[in-house]
Parts: sequence; structure tokens; C-alpha cells
Amino acid sequence: MQMEDYNSGTSFSTYLAIILPVVSSVVTWWVARKKRNNDFLAELQDSIDLLSQKYNDALQQLVEVRGQNSELLISQKEMKVQMDELKRENSVLKKTIDDLNERLSNVKTITRRA
Repeated sequence: MQMEDYNSGTSFSTYLAIILPVVSSVVTWWVARKKRNNDFLAELQDSIDLLSQKYNDALQQLVEVRGQNSELLISQKEMKVQMDELKRENSVLKKTIDDLNERLSNVKTITRRA
């Protein structure tokens, strides 16, 4: 009976010696796979966060540019109104100058005759 106990003890430790490395390899592989997946997900999340930040920055710049564009369009319209007023004023002044030049030429003619 001692022989049987010895053999069963040896066979259990033999099985354990064979099964333990296999089980430990499977567990190690599974844990490493989970860690790789978690690392990959963390990298993806970092990329998403970076893209989101860049998108927000670009959106903010777009809002600023649109605001500046609106201000420039308003300024342009104001300048067009001012230019139209200046053109009218210039036209009136030109007509006045032409009238004065005409009078001056008539005065020169009268003074030359006398």
C-alpha cells in the first residue's frame, strides 16, 4: 500500500508539474492581452482627447474669424457710404470750381479790354 500511495503522490505531482505551467501560461497570456487592450484603449482615448481639443481650438478660431469678418463687412459698408458722400461733395466742389473759373476767365477778359 505504501507503494500505491507513493505512486499516486508521484502521479499527482507529475500531473501538477505538467498542468501548472500550462495554466500559468494561459493566465499570463490572458492578463497580458487584457493589459495590451487596456493600453490600446488608453492610447485611443488620448488620441480622441487630443483631436477633440484641436477641434475645439479650430472652432474657437473660426468663431473669432467670423466675428472679425462681420466687423470688416460693417466697416466696408460704412466706408462705401462715406465714399458716396465724398463723391457728391467732390462733384459739388468741382462744379463750384468750374463756375469760379468761368467767372475768372470773364473777369480777365473784361480787365484786358479796359
